[in-house]
Amino acid sequence: MIGGRLYSTPLDNLDLYTHVSATQLITNTRLKGYVNWEGKWATDKGIWTYNAGVRTQYATLNGELRISPRFKLFYKPNEEGRTFTIAAGLYDQYPFYREMRQKDGVLNTEVQSQNAMHFTVRSDKDFEMWGRPFVWSFESYYKDLNRVNLYDIENVRIRYAADNNAIGRIYGFDSRVNGEFVQGTDSWFTFSLFKAEERPTDDFAQGWFARPTDTRFNFAVYFQDYLPNDPSTRLSLTLMVGGGFPFGPDGPGDGISDPWERVFRSPPYRRADIGFIKVLKGKWTEQFDEVWVSAEIFNLLQARNTVSYLWVRDVSAAGQYAVPNYMTNRLINFKMHVDL
Repeated sequence: MIGGRLYSTPLDNLDLYTHVSATQLITNTRLKGYVNWEGKWATDKGIWTYNAGVRTQYATLNGELRISPRFKLFYKPNEEGRTFTIAAGLYDQYPFYREMRQKDGVLNTEVQSQNAMHFTVRSDKDFEMWGRPFVWSFESYYKDLNRVNLYDIENVRIRYAADNNAIGRIYGFDSRVNGEFVQGTDSWFTFSLFKAEERPTDDFAQGWFARPTDTRFNFAVYFQDYLPNDPSTRLSLTLMVGGGFPFGPDGPGDGISDPWERVFRSPPYRRADIGFIKVLKGKWTEQFDEVWVSAEIFNLLQARNTVSYLWVRDVSAAGQYAVPNYMTNRLINFKMHVDL
């Protein structure tokens, strides 16, 4: 009997395979500061703008001092409608409570910040199509990750290894076109292709493995239209498709599963939203720039998107079965918006 309920099992007693019980009390003080420089200069071919800075932070809990420089260079040539951006920087994420807590409930207060060196190159181009304005943006990037804190997704909760025992890398590109596909409205198309990998620092021979966020691609469309005889009545449609995320069985005992155990992938993510907007007109709205109300239907087609998997063990604790956890089905949302 468990919790007042009877279960039919071939065993006399049904014991929990694992459980966590811990009491935590920590005190931490964080100090932050930054400096920033900006400037620009003009040449015969265009205008250059730079933005450079350094951010520092110190935490008393683990005695860690982090110094993070960043730099961005923006170039606008004399040619109308085109800009270029190059940026690089070191970004640190100081560990919070969940990143310090190991699976057995014990805190590892010596965990250090995960950091990533970012390199990005971006191009933006204005152009006209059908006599209306559009912008095409393209950005490629590479992120070098260090002191990575490996993690699993348990049900809908992130569980960290709390040991900074891995490195990682993420690289890919984002492309976006937005403009007036319907005159007087703003719509856009985006497509992203990327790869996110990691590997433990104590076993480089294993090679690179997919991170839990390695969905490989994302595609999204946002489209707006309105009634020809009543532009104040609008419709919006959003479509999203993404790749499945990698996952694998629970690790042995209380440990985090190894990256090479993520041999499965979830089904692709897909979703369609539709919205109806009515711009209100009247004397009482004249004091505002714009007032509108909307009704939105999220996940219009009721796609069963998987957010994670719950691994269920049989009574022998040897076999595991993946049970999907699904995101919310269809949802209706009402909203009122006022621009002052």
